[in-house]
Amino acid sequence: MDRALSLVSQEDRDLSVQIYLNKFQNDLRRGESNNGIDDLAEARRVIGVDSLGSSMASYCTNYGIYMLFQSQFLEALNWLLRAKELANLQDFDLIQLTNHNLASIYVEIGAYDKGLQVIQENVRWARKEEVPYRELFSLYTIATAYRLKEEWDSVKTICRQAMELKDRANISTSFGYIYFQLGLAHLAEEEIDSALHAFQAGITLSDEQNERKEAGECHYGMSMAYFQLDDLEKAAFHSTKARERLFYYVDDLNYHHAKIQARQQNFRQAYETMSHGFLEQQATYQAPSSYQIIETLLTNAFEEEKQIVDFQHKRELEKQLMYGAGLLTILVFVTLSTILYFQAKSKRKLTLLNTELQAKNQDLTHFTYITSHDLKEPIRNINSFAGLIDRSLKQKQVDIPRFQEYLGFIMANSNTSYQIIESLRTYINLASDEMEYKRVPVAQVFQEVCDELQGAIEERNGQVRFHNHDGIKEVYFSASMLGLVLRNLIRNGLVHNDTNAPKVEVSLEEKAGKGVFKVSENGKGIDPSFHEQIFQPFATLANKSLTQSSGLGLAICKSILEKTGNRIWLESEKGQGSHFYFSIPKEKS
Repeated sequence: MDRALSLVSQEDRDLSVQIYLNKFQNDLRRGESNNGIDDLAEARRVIGVDSLGSSMASYCTNYGIYMLFQSQFLEALNWLLRAKELANLQDFDLIQLTNHNLASIYVEIGAYDKGLQVIQENVRWARKEEVPYRELFSLYTIATAYRLKEEWDSVKTICRQAMELKDRANISTSFGYIYFQLGLAHLAEEEIDSALHAFQAGITLSDEQNERKEAGECHYGMSMAYFQLDDLEKAAFHSTKARERLFYYVDDLNYHHAKIQARQQNFRQAYETMSHGFLEQQATYQAPSSYQIIETLLTNAFEEEKQIVDFQHKRELEKQLMYGAGLLTILVFVTLSTILYFQAKSKRKLTLLNTELQAKNQDLTHFTYITSHDLKEPIRNINSFAGLIDRSLKQKQVDIPRFQEYLGFIMANSNTSYQIIESLRTYINLASDEMEYKRVPVAQVFQEVCDELQGAIEERNGQVRFHNHDGIKEVYFSASMLGLVLRNLIRNGLVHNDTNAPKVEVSLEEKAGKGVFKVSENGKGIDPSFHEQIFQPFATLANKSLTQSSGLGLAICKSILEKTGNRIWLESEKGQGSHFYFSIPKEKS
């Protein structure tokens, strides 16, 4: 590839771009994603200002693929949809590649029928053009969709079709993935020997072709099969191989490895593996989660419906204008005025309905996410440690100190679940509750918050102080909401603080007619790259089971303040503590 680039003239930009993109695809198949992103950057540099051409369409597709492999599904979806808008519909290879990865995203977020619809279109076109390579990759996605739908006979049928195509056309790129899907189908139907045979075939072929991802997936399958056979040594061996080879996150792989360690009586290692997995997932979290993709799709669907309504409204308006054309000038004036009045009224109503619908959609998707993801973590931990206690009792191995430690984990995770549910209720109620504004005595609210947090302050050996520099006695706000904001910020300063004696300083001063609160703590600080993330619902920089945090505290603060036309912001550097600011009016405006 590098030799080819040296022979290409500077004027032939399209060919240079294609070579870089081919290098990226080869890097990705080898699991060398860091090299891949460099090749993508070079391709974009060569494209330059021509952001509407075919080369840009190819770049968008490949960048979307990179985002997909990073599990950043919303970004991947946006790039692939943009590629489809730019692509020439006669460009067979590009449309095939774009559709293939769009279908992969639909399957990933559970829209299986939509994914099957898109990828079946690729199969039909590939067969028509007699391009078996594209047909084979389409079968990969179809097998995935049927496997996630738990239609095991359909999975086996698709795998057999893929094997026939492989033998007929003599192509085997990434074919270990088919063996992985076939093995999972056999495993689901408790055909363990057949599953092991399929996974081993996938490992052998993938190692021969230097395809790390497919080899890692088949090792993961082997580990699951040996775990069912209770051969824990082999299960652990293949699980370790899978963790070494997979360069993207496979759901439950860390949890599976921890189950093996627990069954081997390595309980401490099992807990450390689980904790490390959750912390690693939080640390690498940068893009929106799948619930935000669903929200985006719902918003897009709503926009399409809105366009239809606007079109019908426009047609009706045109009919009214034509009818009024024959009337006297004064009648026309009155009619137009009436139409414009009701049109403006309708638009205001439509805008309000749009806002309310989007807010309800967002609350619904947030609730779906928290129940399917964040609550799973503490509940899974509770179940795991309860299982360890139960297994020890059945084996008559009573270890009181260890049981006390396990019970401590169970109680901590139970409290985490309670905090998540209570914060979720508060967050959703903010969308509909009307605030009662009045003059609020600042010192009284602060004292009430400290009284409520006294247990947390004593437990952490902390200090909380209040400084009212300008002697502001009252602000014009909701007393309960001000207390909620201060309580969340002070509690965060105590809980997310790695010092032995956390200190939280709350100060108040007047700026531009507003009371500006500053909540400072002496913790480890927050890297500026995470300043936006921490205000997102359910996003925390530490494991929720360790901090007993719902991940909603700062999102609640932001929702309260933005709903009232105010704002909250953060100033912090890593290793230098954090300073949260928010402003509210002193007087009624």
